[in-house]
Amino acid sequence: MDLRVLKMIHPYVIDTSLLYAGKQGRRFKLTFLARVILGKDIQCPNKLGRDGIEDARAALELLQYFLKYGPKKIAEFNLEALAANQEQGDKEEAAHMSAFGSHPGLGLMKIKEEEESDTPGVRV
Repeated sequence: MDLRVLKMIHPYVIDTSLLYAGKQGRRFKLTFLARVILGKDIQCPNKLGRDGIEDARAALELLQYFLKYGPKKIAEFNLEALAANQEQGDKEEAAHMSAFGSHPGLGLMKIKEEEESDTPGVRV
């Protein structure tokens, strides 16, 4: 949980969201940072609930990365632009999902059918 939400400051705890804060103090989600910085997918939707150990490991690895490479390397990732692209993709995915009702599998089935077809947009 975010230390800011808990209104907690501790001399031996480092809030990784502050290390990777964007412009105007924007904070990024742990899942986003783990995917972009570490190349790891955590808190995957196919899992039941969240895994606190997985979150803690990702936060520790993000801290280690920051300490090893420093803020200049982090700036090269351009997290603001990547987050904006992801948010746009999330909106497009949500719009696509709503076009096929509330069942997420229906949209994926339609895409798979189109991929298997010789003619794009035509079902098999």
